[in-house]
Amino acid sequence: MPPEFRPRLFDRMARAGQTAGTVRGTGLGLYIVRSLARSNGGEVHYEPNPGGGSVFVVEADAGT
Repeated sequence: MPPEFRPRLFDRMARAGQTAGTVRGTGLGLYIVRSLARSNGGEVHYEPNPGGGSVFVVEADAGT
């Protein structure tokens, strides 16, 4: 995950410039995940994976 792209990671229609032309997708996936998490009282965030790649953590309230 390029550091300069991380602030826009969960924006609607966001795609990293270096892969936007070669990787399929609309840039809506993480936006939808964040919207669903927030609408249910949760949150999602990005963490770099020390072994390579990315980790996305969804935090949710267990409810009552």
